[in-house]
Amino acid sequence: MDKPEAISFCSSAQDIAENYKENNIILKNVSSWKEFKDLIDKLNELHNFLNSTAEMSDKSYAPIFRGHSNANWKLISTLERVSLDYFSIRKYYLLLLKVYGQMKSSGMKNLPEFLKDYSGLEQVTESHFLLYPEFLAYVRHFGFPSPLLDWSRSPYVSAFFAFNECDKDGDIAIYSLLAKQLQSLPSNPDNPAQAMTIDFIGEYLSTHKRHFLQQSNYTVSLTKEYPGKINDFCSHTKCITAFSAETFPQAIIFKFILPASEKLVVLRELDKMNINSYTLFGSDESLLSALFNREALFKD
Repeated sequence: MDKPEAISFCSSAQDIAENYKENNIILKNVSSWKEFKDLIDKLNELHNFLNSTAEMSDKSYAPIFRGHSNANWKLISTLERVSLDYFSIRKYYLLLLKVYGQMKSSGMKNLPEFLKDYSGLEQVTESHFLLYPEFLAYVRHFGFPSPLLDWSRSPYVSAFFAFNECDKDGDIAIYSLLAKQLQSLPSNPDNPAQAMTIDFIGEYLSTHKRHFLQQSNYTVSLTKEYPGKINDFCSHTKCITAFSAETFPQAIIFKFILPASEKLVVLRELDKMNINSYTLFGSDESLLSALFNREALFKD
């Protein structure tokens, strides 16, 4: 397969390493919405190219995206924003167990399955995978502080989240992550006996319908003792910063920075694609927000 045209982006591990900026994230300043869409096409070319080379002999994940309404915001989970006290997996699951009982008592229906008692927590720290990802995703969609970073398989859905509530001035950011299984893991600088990894919790979950509407995917950053016992949650930023050139292109992260002044152009086009607050959330409040935009802002 021919190399995608300069992809001005990168087409080899060496190119990627040379282009990494700001804590191992490739920064791309984008002047307009049109230019961003062109770059997304090139990003898909890059994904296809990497899949065709020995540099990514295993199939890589398709790009996933995350929108920030302020370009200065980092890749930080909501749990990290509010409390580091619950970075212990055991402690966080105990918290969720208490919350789960109260959610059921309140009358919430169709909740995904979760732990029935404390004994199940032994499996959480012994397993290579997080248990009950459906419930983790469910509470994340309703704003409960979570170690998960939520992404979308759609750059347009992510663009909506970036632009919908941004200020008129300044910049927004849309992150994109290309990765395969992260097998070359950096060590935890605070504990060399541990490895740090970013794991995917994927798209095939039976959880709240917003997961489907938003084309959701999730990542979680973990520390693991060799050969792989899960210990605690950790910061995505800390893990990303620790990646060395040898791990490329196993984890390629782009940060596209766009002017917030493009807001009306973007939201009008997305609404024509049926991407708006109502189609992504499905609530009465989101319907009224979408109707205000459509009737008051988008009509010439």
